[in-house]
Amino acid sequence: MYESSTIPTLPRMKRRSPLPLFACCAAGLLAVSCASRPTDPARFTSAPADFTLSVTVLSPARSMAEVDRLPPRARPACYLVEPDGSFRVAVGPAASPKVFPPLTRQLTREQVDLVWSLARDAGILDADHPGRVQNVETFVRPGGNATIALIYAGFAGSQRHVAVALDAAHADPAAVAPLIDELNTLAWMRAWSAADAP
Repeated sequence: MYESSTIPTLPRMKRRSPLPLFACCAAGLLAVSCASRPTDPARFTSAPADFTLSVTVLSPARSMAEVDRLPPRARPACYLVEPDGSFRVAVGPAASPKVFPPLTRQLTREQVDLVWSLARDAGILDADHPGRVQNVETFVRPGGNATIALIYAGFAGSQRHVAVALDAAHADPAAVAPLIDELNTLAWMRAWSAADAP
C-alpha cells in the first residue's frame, strides 16, 4: 500500500473565470459571420481593384444577317471587363458565357469606374437580386425567343451570377440597358437608329 505522502498529486489549479473563453468564442463567431456576409457594392464609389464583369447577351438570332438587323443592345455578344482594364468582345450567334473573347481595347480607369457604377446602379451586384442564378456558365436557357443577359461580376472577393430577360415584359431591362449600351459604345459598335429597322 501506498502511504498518502507518496501518492503523486497534481498541482492545485487556480480557478479561472470562463469569461475570457466566452469572449474568444464570441469573437470567432463574429468574424465568421462577417466573413460570410455578402459584400455591399454601395460602399465602393469606384471599381474595386479586382472588379471583373462578364455580360453575355443570348439572342434567338441564328445568323449574322439576323444579328445585324438587331439593335446593339439585343445582339448576341460577349463582353468581358478584366481587373487590369482589358476589354474583350465577341459578337455573333455563338455567344456564350463559356466564350473567351479576343482583346478589343484597353479601358482607362475612368471607363472601368463608369462600367462599375452602371452595374452597381442597375442592382446586378446586389446579393439579393431577383435574377440571381447558380452559375451563368451552367444556366439553361428557357425555350422561346427571349433575349437574355447573363451577367457575372466579381468584386472585393465576392461573386454574383445574374440572368435578366431583356424583353419589355420584364422589369429589369431598363436597369441594365445603360450598362449594355455603354459596353456597346466601348466596343465601338455603331449606334442603331429607326432607319435600321427591317
